[in-house]
Amino acid sequence: MERNETRVFSVGKDGFETVEAAFSAAKAEMKRVSCPTEFCITLGEGVHRIASPLTLSDTEADPALVSLTLKGEGDGSVLSSLEKLDSAAFAPVEGEDYWRLPLPHAPLFRFLYVNGKICDMAHRGELRSLSGCQHITRYWRQYNNGVSAEEFAKNTEIGGQTYSDMRNIKPEKPKMYLDASLFSDVEEEDFGRLEIHMEVQWKFNVMHVVGVDFSDTLEEGKYVAVYFREDQYYRMQGPAREAYANRPYWLQNAKRFLREYPETYFYDAKEGALYYRPAEGVDPRTLTFEIPRCEQLLWTEGVNGVTVKDLTLTGTDHLLASTDGYLAGQAGGESKHGWPKLAAVVVDRCESFLVANCLFREIASDALNLRGRLRDVSILHNRFFGIGATAIRVGVYGI
Repeated sequence: MERNETRVFSVGKDGFETVEAAFSAAKAEMKRVSCPTEFCITLGEGVHRIASPLTLSDTEADPALVSLTLKGEGDGSVLSSLEKLDSAAFAPVEGEDYWRLPLPHAPLFRFLYVNGKICDMAHRGELRSLSGCQHITRYWRQYNNGVSAEEFAKNTEIGGQTYSDMRNIKPEKPKMYLDASLFSDVEEEDFGRLEIHMEVQWKFNVMHVVGVDFSDTLEEGKYVAVYFREDQYYRMQGPAREAYANRPYWLQNAKRFLREYPETYFYDAKEGALYYRPAEGVDPRTLTFEIPRCEQLLWTEGVNGVTVKDLTLTGTDHLLASTDGYLAGQAGGESKHGWPKLAAVVVDRCESFLVANCLFREIASDALNLRGRLRDVSILHNRFFGIGATAIRVGVYGI
């Protein structure tokens, strides 16, 4: 886009107090321009916190006239949605190795950031090394539809895509037979929020456990019947009918799992309390605890000439996994929720997009999510650390 004019909106000293205020003022002026104009929002050094995503669409700005630049000034310009918690209010829980922080306003969040890094959710099973994980057994679904036990067992042991003879097999109920020792102390209160996290080739799959039938076991009680939310259970099985068999997995999101590993957390929104188990000898009141307020930091749709540069972007959330589970895969992830736009920066339908000299760190989902009709895209000299899903995701299925 040819730019005839540039208007600068500075955040920091001698400028706007917040990014939101500068962005709002810029959007108000965008409606009044009559010639091609670049709107440049500059962030001074320091951490700039937002409580809602910065959004701009072609219904708010004429893409033939308006371009947008979001950049940092000097070193250390940070854009974040993290909100600090009062760690001084932590108190030890009697008889346990973990502490409790009351959050009476019960904020909505999934990820906890401790000293600027995403903390591990309380879990059971080896999370760091997939070779040490439990693996889904070949008993992951029932024999039915006239398939013999021998044929079924053979097919479910296939390590990747399943074949045509598997497509006629459908379980009677969304259940698997899993390692009974993992569920020995699970109680009724855990069901619904208890999750299984499974690695599946280039995907990860999060499903909610809704029940365990300890009277339904295999191999003399070694494996127990575990039930899942039906929509989540069948979602992973697309036209290729990928098998769950032999997939590494772990359980997460139960308070009792805090006894398994240090430096993990559990959030009970109903109770309005955050639980955290620190490393041995560490007082959590000396640590910095933050929660994200946004799933995206910047989201543009139908806007041309978008530039993001010289910034550190950090501190996003991923609420969808908590409410509906999640299937992350190639391109747009999963389609149930319209190819969710979960990323620090989402750009939809854009001619001329540049992101340069940025640091993306500790992001709950994607760092960059580019989709729709794109033209002239440049991604230069950026760094990515601690990305929850994909650093750079371009396109969705069918687009």
